[in-house]
Amino acid sequence: MKKVRIRITENSKRIISLAEAESVNRMLEQLRNDETETSIVEYLEIVMGCVCDRGGNWSFYDIQAEICKNSRIYNFYNDNSGNFDVWIEFKAFDTYNGFYIIGINLTDIYSITSENHSVIRDFMYIRHYAEVK
Repeated sequence: MKKVRIRITENSKRIISLAEAESVNRMLEQLRNDETETSIVEYLEIVMGCVCDRGGNWSFYDIQAEICKNSRIYNFYNDNSGNFDVWIEFKAFDTYNGFYIIGINLTDIYSITSENHSVIRDFMYIRHYAEVK
């Protein structure tokens, strides 16, 4: 199973204060212990079902995960995680559906249901490229 490592990038470092660093490290440790890094790849099929509402034989590329802030959550991961979340960015391709560049918060992936696709899409970054014939 492919593993996606959740990183603290330069952008992440700009939003994490010294006082919050310990909480972020605990959150990362908990996510690694829960094997979230391994299951991220499994969630991408669910995300693509939310994006284009039809099935496909998806191939995923350049999957990246980094710490971010999400003002819609508070202490989702543990008692001290505050409004920190994981931003997942990836590229997806299917012959029928085309090429997508997607960005989504991990908490939004957890909240996807069959009834709330349009709401979740409002919080995502979506770029779609399709061949014009």
